[in-house]
Amino acid sequence: GLGELLADLAGAIMFGPCLRFALYQIATTPDLEETPSEKNDYYPPWGYRLQKIEKLHETSVVSLAQVLEQSGFDHAVEHVNHFLEEISNFTAINIQDLLESWPASVRYPYEVIEGELGKLESWVRTKIGELQYSADPQRLADFCRDLDAGLPPVLEECLEQKPADFRDILNAGWLYLITRLKETAACLENGVSEYRTGRRKLDLLILKAIESSYLLEQHIPKR
Repeated sequence: GLGELLADLAGAIMFGPCLRFALYQIATTPDLEETPSEKNDYYPPWGYRLQKIEKLHETSVVSLAQVLEQSGFDHAVEHVNHFLEEISNFTAINIQDLLESWPASVRYPYEVIEGELGKLESWVRTKIGELQYSADPQRLADFCRDLDAGLPPVLEECLEQKPADFRDILNAGWLYLITRLKETAACLENGVSEYRTGRRKLDLLILKAIESSYLLEQHIPKR
């Protein structure tokens, strides 16, 4: 009757403002934008992570080697090349037995990355070939330090069941890649602090930027 029609009309009128309010709340939620901290380092905020990755693509086209040398990252070029070799060496390794001991929420993103390793190797070679990095050495250094705040915790600390989503994949993808490098297993047992010091820290953070950009560009789906 007339009452139902009026109710439907009122609902239609209110739908737009309600939707706008919901989108506004999502856009202004602090967790989406705040700087990563010790309290939320397992899930680097959506907005913060995406903004940092976007900065990588806004930069000028310059020589990666030149930027790294100017910034004092003289060992990073050699490390990136070593990283490519490691991907080739580890692609054939079956880690299924290891994965089966992890909770599903942790295991799924790793399985996704496992299936993407071949594409990742090709993409990284292309990315380095394009030499798309900041012409400002200080900006690159700041970018690396910002990303450092978003490092995921060691495996022993993320065994709690959590629903897997795109943030899981970003974090697990980064953690997966560094665990595939030599000597990483022992370092993970002692915590990630060894990766946050000295030259090793900067080298690996550059790889994190490359890997995160790859995942964003490939739009790897959540489960």
